[in-house]
Amino acid sequence: MPSNLAAQIAEIWQQLVNHFHWQYTPHASAIIDQTHTWCITESINDPTIIRRRLIAHYNEMLYAGMQDQAEDAARDLQRACMQAGRRSHYSADELEEFAADAVMIVIRKLGEIQPQRILAYAFACMRNAPKALANEPKMVSLNDDYDRNNGYRDQSIQQVEQAITETDLQQVLKASLPNPLEFEIIYRSYFSAETPRAIAAALALKPEQVRLLKSRALKKLREHPHVRQLFEQLLVES
Repeated sequence: MPSNLAAQIAEIWQQLVNHFHWQYTPHASAIIDQTHTWCITESINDPTIIRRRLIAHYNEMLYAGMQDQAEDAARDLQRACMQAGRRSHYSADELEEFAADAVMIVIRKLGEIQPQRILAYAFACMRNAPKALANEPKMVSLNDDYDRNNGYRDQSIQQVEQAITETDLQQVLKASLPNPLEFEIIYRSYFSAETPRAIAAALALKPEQVRLLKSRALKKLREHPHVRQLFEQLLVES
């Protein structure tokens, strides 16, 4: 590593650009200067910490580019998604399709995404896209019209969004309901749409016990601030 801090930061930035093939870098000089100032203020010279800081700034720059509808920003985001999925068993065409869907979801949800998390959100879309697309209707002809093809894509995007939301909900459930029975009952009720009688039979409980545990669990979830955002439609009196 160069002994000069500014040169060290510039070198790490260039390594990131080369490794991830970043092309949307209109504010690279400003990012390097900001990181240099931050490192001096915080007495930071650890390359790993500097690297993370630069990646966070890149996320913010990419987010701003998406807000400005910059085509290079969208291409960078799609390229990053494809690179994130390069170790999968999917073909190049499939990865390109999944990445395109991920970018479309990011555009649709941009106002709800934290700027420093835009890449992480897009990668979450990539992880869920194959599962969603696997449930799409199969094309029966190479001559399917434009509207039908786009109908399939819209459906897949909705399925990916739902999968991401369900993943978030499961994480919140596990964090908020340490009682495994309460977690299992809520999970089965809202993710598997099982009836209290079916849940009772599966867990060797009485239906009345299931209803009591469910009510107790919902009360705990309503008191969790993050749950109120994720469970807007789930947390209703039943």
